[in-house]
Amino acid sequence: MEIYDTHHQGGNRMNSDLNKDNHYILDESYFDREGIKLGKEDEHDEAISFFNIAIAMNPEYAGAYNNRGLSYYKKGCCDEAIRDYDQAIALLPTVGLFYSNRGLAYYYKDDYATAIDDFTRAIELEPDFIDSYIYRGEAYIQIHEYDKAINDFSLANRDGGIWV
Repeated sequence: MEIYDTHHQGGNRMNSDLNKDNHYILDESYFDREGIKLGKEDEHDEAISFFNIAIAMNPEYAGAYNNRGLSYYKKGCCDEAIRDYDQAIALLPTVGLFYSNRGLAYYYKDDYATAIDDFTRAIELEPDFIDSYIYRGEAYIQIHEYDKAINDFSLANRDGGIWV
């Protein structure tokens, strides 16, 4: 699972929380970053609260939906996570990471066919994101399609970069 930072959406506030008068800028990206920090500390309920604020401030902020989905996922709330990934995808349908994250939520719901579809779409959009190949390979194992799994693990390892 991966977070999605504002710079992926063309935001330019990633490295500055202060304005020219040294006052904190409390915009949606600030609350998103704070949520990300809390999520990394496994404080997912608090993280969700921050993502909620970011989304309330900007309901078109796809990254905050993805990041809130990640916190829901890590809490084991896959249905809520999927709803957030759906919203992120509706807002930015060309971001493979969103499909990959949603695919993991489906995987853990034992919906391997839907997970494989999402991982495949993620690979189509971002073919260099090797995690999607690994996740799809693991899903293929669950449905006993071992040749496809081996192929995905081989593709993920094409540059010698994974544990297979």
